[in-house]
Amino acid sequence: MFEWMPLTLQVYLCAIVIGIALPLMIFWMVYRALAHFLAAIFHDALIVRFWSRQFLLVLMLAGLGPAIRYRPEEPVLHDSVAIVFSMADSLQEILSGVLLALFGLLLPLLFAFTILHAGKKQPAVAERPE
Repeated sequence: MFEWMPLTLQVYLCAIVIGIALPLMIFWMVYRALAHFLAAIFHDALIVRFWSRQFLLVLMLAGLGPAIRYRPEEPVLHDSVAIVFSMADSLQEILSGVLLALFGLLLPLLFAFTILHAGKKQPAVAERPE
């Protein structure tokens, strides 16, 4: 796909594509649970939509940051195995940034959910006769 480009640019564009695709994939995987979680906290569709977009924005920025910073060293570009391992290191850095951003976003919301629902009386569950 990128064969006509110089190798440095090929590797850089692969990192950018991974830096965009991974946060989108992670957001897509957690979106439904995140929407229910945010609806339990805020009870307003506009606020839930805002926080969903905020999650997407922060995850995208957390993934793009390491992808844009990635620069393969000159000796790495001459060995295809070294390129693979260099890209794997870049992928690890992208994933760790996205996961740290995800935890950084979820922890304050989890704290808010706990504060809002800690004092509420839970409905009694009827015991089944055995």
